[in-house]
Amino acid sequence: MITISIETDGTLSLISERLQNLTPALEKAAGIALEAIRKNFEAGGRPKWPPLKINKKGLSHMPLIETGRLLHSFRLLHSFIGGVSGNEAIIGTPLSYARFHEEGTEHIPARPFMDLQPEDVRNIEGAITNYLIGGL
Repeated sequence: MITISIETDGTLSLISERLQNLTPALEKAAGIALEAIRKNFEAGGRPKWPPLKINKKGLSHMPLIETGRLLHSFRLLHSFIGGVSGNEAIIGTPLSYARFHEEGTEHIPARPFMDLQPEDVRNIEGAITNYLIGGL
């Protein structure tokens, strides 16, 4: 007879407990995603967005930041449609026109600002991992 036992010193129990409340990890992940959106606007897209066809005198040469309203409207949507709930965090904007710029239309080229870069995804994965096994 062979007996194999694994001593966990409570590690699996701690991870199991943390899986019951992912809110801190999801809030951290949402912060990383919001920072990525800000970086997308600052860089004029990652990859670069199509340039503006018309530049009105005195207005920004960068697409989507003429007033800054769209850029500053992104948040964890606690007050709109849920925020962090269960195992998901919802990030977005209440501005109805955001979708037209993100996806494009017949007359507006797509300028995706909700894209996460590979380093953003790694940072989010790291934040969740650190939450689950942090202090072990």
